[in-house]
Amino acid sequence: MNVLSSVFSNLLKGKYYILIGLLIIAFIIGATEFIHQVRGIPYADLTRDPNAISLKPKYIGFVSQVGIFFWFGTVSLCIATAIILKHLAGDYLYVLYFRFFSFFTFVLGVDDVFMLHDESAHRGINEKVIYIIYIVSLLYFLLKFFKLVFRTNFVLLFIAGLFLGLSVLWDVLYSSDYFIEDSFKIIGIVFWFLYFLDTTIKSVINTARETIIEKA
Repeated sequence: MNVLSSVFSNLLKGKYYILIGLLIIAFIIGATEFIHQVRGIPYADLTRDPNAISLKPKYIGFVSQVGIFFWFGTVSLCIATAIILKHLAGDYLYVLYFRFFSFFTFVLGVDDVFMLHDESAHRGINEKVIYIIYIVSLLYFLLKFFKLVFRTNFVLLFIAGLFLGLSVLWDVLYSSDYFIEDSFKIIGIVFWFLYFLDTTIKSVINTARETIIEKA
C-alpha cells in the first residue's frame, strides 16, 4: 500500500512534466503523420537515422553532429538557468537574457539540423537574408543587454561570434571549401557553449549566495 501511495504521490508531483512530455510527443507524432499524409513521405524516411536511410558510414557528418550536441546543450543550460533564477527571485534581466538566448540558440540549432537556410534558398529566399536576420537579432539583444554582457566573460562570446561569422563569410565566398567553413563553425559553437556554461553557473551561484545572505 505504501508503494502505491508513493507512486501516486510521485505522479502528482510530476504531473506538469508528464503533461509537457505528452504534448511534445503528440506534436512530434502528429507532425510525422501530417507530413506523411500531405507529402506522401514514407514513415521510415521520417523516423530513421539519415545515415541508415542513405546507407552511409556512421562517421558521415561527424563534426556537424557534434555541433548539434553543443547547440542543444546550450539551450538546456539557458532554459534551466532562467527557471532557477526566476524561482530564486534573481535579477530579472538575467532571466530575460537566458530566455532570449535559449530561443535564439534553439533556432540556430534547428537551422543547423534541418539546413533551413539552404532550404530557404531553394524556395527563392536568398540565404544571405537569413544570415542578416540572425546577425541583426543578435546585435539588437546584445545592445539591449549591453551592461549585463560586460559583467560576464564576454571574451568567450566574442570568440564564438567571430568564428561563427567567419564560417558564414567563408560559406558566402568559398562555398566549396567545407573543411575551413565547418572548422570555423565548430569552433564558434564550442565557444558559444562554453560562454553560456560559464555564465549560467556563475549566475546561479551568485544568486544562490545572495539569497542565503538575505535569509541569514
